[in-house]
Amino acid sequence: MPRPKFSVGEKVLCSHNTMLYNAICLATVVKIDGNLYLIHYQVKQPEIPDEWVHESRILEYNEANIKKQKELQTLRTKSNRQKRRKSLQESTPGFQNTSNMRRRKTQSFGSPCSFEHGYRLRGSGDVEKLERVAFKVENPFPHVYNEGYCFEENNFVCRIKAKVTIPPELRPVLLDDWDRICRQKHLVILPSKPNVSEILENYLQHESSSSNIDGLEFVRIIEKYFNALLGSRLLYKFERLQYADILKTHPDLPMSKIYGAIHLLRSFVKIESVLQTLPLDRENEHDAEHLLRHVHGIMNFIGRENVLHFCEYDASPPEYRRQFVGAD
Repeated sequence: MPRPKFSVGEKVLCSHNTMLYNAICLATVVKIDGNLYLIHYQVKQPEIPDEWVHESRILEYNEANIKKQKELQTLRTKSNRQKRRKSLQESTPGFQNTSNMRRRKTQSFGSPCSFEHGYRLRGSGDVEKLERVAFKVENPFPHVYNEGYCFEENNFVCRIKAKVTIPPELRPVLLDDWDRICRQKHLVILPSKPNVSEILENYLQHESSSSNIDGLEFVRIIEKYFNALLGSRLLYKFERLQYADILKTHPDLPMSKIYGAIHLLRSFVKIESVLQTLPLDRENEHDAEHLLRHVHGIMNFIGRENVLHFCEYDASPPEYRRQFVGAD
């Protein structure tokens, strides 16, 4: 199998709707026909959800590709300006265009460059010649699916429609957690007892005693997502220095062995948007249903067993706050 070209946490440029955006690689899946990457776009407008993309849509973050990104932005600006002018002409009687309206050829970007389920840039580089294409993407996680597909002609990309409902008794816990971290500047005491791995193991034991023995692989997927998403999506800004210290102290230890119930609960808030980005296989149409059932089962288990009562906070030391202000 081909080795991943981009590593987890690497800053890259990723194509989306004819443009190149700054992005970070959150996770990777090695496939025979090309690697897939979970991409987090570093852009506020337009808001783009995280998604799994093929390696062909990703470019290295270097000067040459940044130049391409700026050229695409220039083309988009010119195209929007022309569309506004044309709209004004059509909607305003007697409007006369006094500027030079001749079409200008845009710069060539060299050889053709095609991207998975996006747009293909032809050699001429004209914005009018951007062609919509779609390629079928196989599911890197065949055990995740829920009803709903997104079809694009005969070649399609399947995505799940997932809905995660936080139990009412756990919602105040999340609000209190935000207040302690962001307003009171407290930190969760780490390592947590029990940690995420222990909570999931206890849940599995409970499920086994209830004759539900299909949960092992789904729970392992949940733990894998937790480890992949923690550093980029589950931490408040005030917690990142603590996370950096943990990485230095335990570089080879999975974060599920250190963080506990409150961070696992945060991951369930985010997992809905992550699941909706997954490309899926039509044959596994019940697997995501089982995955979401276990997500809700774990939340109910946390609430029923009062696991969150073992989550302890402590006031951050003055030195930590000074480092945070300096880093900010």
